[in-house]
Amino acid sequence: MDLPPAGATRLELDIQNRHPEASGGTRVLRTLDLADLSVFGRTRRPQLGDLSVGVTAPLGLSAEQIGSLVRQALIRMANDFGFTAADSAPI
Repeated sequence: MDLPPAGATRLELDIQNRHPEASGGTRVLRTLDLADLSVFGRTRRPQLGDLSVGVTAPLGLSAEQIGSLVRQALIRMANDFGFTAADSAPI
């Protein structure tokens, strides 16, 4: 029996700020000063914590299909974190 590859691959994107505004340390940084996410518009949140998104996909996808899934995941992450123009981002 000839079966296609099985299992799931996983892509994760994490943006972590080790010195966020609420940390009270001497090296306080805004997440939006560390990563340019302006393509997604402005965020409705006063502060951003760790941003993350994960993608589970079947094996054997083409590079174009993988790129499409990654773009969709980034848009979903931006929506989840309150960015106002995430759905129309030219990514």
